[in-house]
Amino acid sequence: MLEDGYDRKADQALLLRDWFELSNADNGIGTDTSQLRTTGRIRTRKWTRYELKNVAEAVSELAEDSGGFLFRYVPFIAAGGRVGHRVVMRQVGDNFTPFSLDHAVTCNVTSVSYDSTALVTRVFAVGADNGNGTKLVGIAQSSKLGDRMPSKAGVRTFSDVKTTQTLLDKAMAIRDAGSEPVAIPSLTLYPGAVPTDYVPGDTGSVHADYGYVQLLSSFVVTEVKTDVDANGTEAVSLSLANEGLFRSAD
Repeated sequence: MLEDGYDRKADQALLLRDWFELSNADNGIGTDTSQLRTTGRIRTRKWTRYELKNVAEAVSELAEDSGGFLFRYVPFIAAGGRVGHRVVMRQVGDNFTPFSLDHAVTCNVTSVSYDSTALVTRVFAVGADNGNGTKLVGIAQSSKLGDRMPSKAGVRTFSDVKTTQTLLDKAMAIRDAGSEPVAIPSLTLYPGAVPTDYVPGDTGSVHADYGYVQLLSSFVVTEVKTDVDANGTEAVSLSLANEGLFRSAD
């Protein structure tokens, strides 16, 4: 918890390193931050000592900003055989070789669901009181989606945000996530047909044309699950989300 307040404008990775090192202090969790690399994306974060900002919440909110990142924890063997863990961050699409998966050829698409509840043409991100009875606000609009559907506004409150640019980042992130229906396919890879060493954030295409299901789009891996049966055979399953959710809508 950021108990003594915080006020810094810096690269995303440097903010992350700050917060994890704070958590590592005083017999903390010992997360290794040596793999964090600067991204060129500068962010501002400010909390007073009275706001007691939760570190996990701060990390999650930073990652979800427009131009944000994916992060995960990776185990490793440290000195003396001790098992350690480190935090790594990456941008969507960092994998050098995008995957290409075909239903009934390299994988079995077990389900595809669609969700349009987050669609929005305009977003208002409302921040902290600026001291004169009004509140800061960041506004983002999806011009492409606005030409195709009736106007639908979304309002989110971030009462601890004190800079307009941060609110704009958040508004754009919400707009991007609501720029198209969310397609969520789940699939199981055929053993030996394709590599199975996927990690969240990898991007590629999935093609399925079977019955009423027609799918050909770019997706981002959001979850990797490995099951091992009684014979020791591995079955790798992927959960994905359409790549457009992670890209700018305009």
